[in-house]
Amino acid sequence: MHGLICLSLSLSLSLSLSPSLSPSKKKTGFRCYGVDDRGNTVSKRAKIVFVQYMPPNAPAMKKAKMGSQKGSVKAKFDKAHMDILVENTDDDLVKNDLVTKLQAATGAHKPNGYEFEVGEFVNADYYKLGIGKDTKST
Repeated sequence: MHGLICLSLSLSLSLSLSPSLSPSKKKTGFRCYGVDDRGNTVSKRAKIVFVQYMPPNAPAMKKAKMGSQKGSVKAKFDKAHMDILVENTDDDLVKNDLVTKLQAATGAHKPNGYEFEVGEFVNADYYKLGIGKDTKST
């Protein structure tokens, strides 16, 4: 896109077992799920992540324009749980780093994992209570 700044949201999912996100999610925003697996109960909650891509070599005027237009675009996606600014999609969209950011953006009830790709569980056991059949009672 020759240095143009992309600001969009997509709800597409694809399979991948790599530590970083799939290519379709690297260029756009995405939906993942906060998963709370307490053994006899599994709860999944959709989490929308709004991604701003600002390449480091983009001209200053385009970066300034993106900043002023973000509000208009973000208004259309007011249900986003988190928004992040990335310069390098390979370095800035790593699943474990995203888990840390998502956990920081949650309230008192933190899920014990996240699903970025269908069937792929990324551990985020903040309370150290265990996951699934290994859950400890509080």
